[in-house]
Amino acid sequence: MTQKFNVEFATKYSIAEAVILRYFFIERTKQSSGACYTYANSKKIQEQFPFFSIQQIQKAIRGLKREGFLVENKVSWLSGIQGFSITKAGANELKSTLQSK
Repeated sequence: MTQKFNVEFATKYSIAEAVILRYFFIERTKQSSGACYTYANSKKIQEQFPFFSIQQIQKAIRGLKREGFLVENKVSWLSGIQGFSITKAGANELKSTLQSK
């Protein structure tokens, strides 16, 4: 399996953040309200990226939230799965770095 990430974004933040933000961007689902979100937990993400530990994934998500690229949505506590939305800033950052290629 081949994974892609943006080198400029990874240099500015981290490889894990670049890979995981791209994952959320690709996996997002659009609601009728227009909001885009992704349901995932660290274990599900690690299945896609086995070269990252659970701790690395959690740290990357915290970093993306801190930078304002991801926001966590309220999801049923029974599901054990978190919902995340890419913010406009996150989408714009990702799009601008992809377009610079």
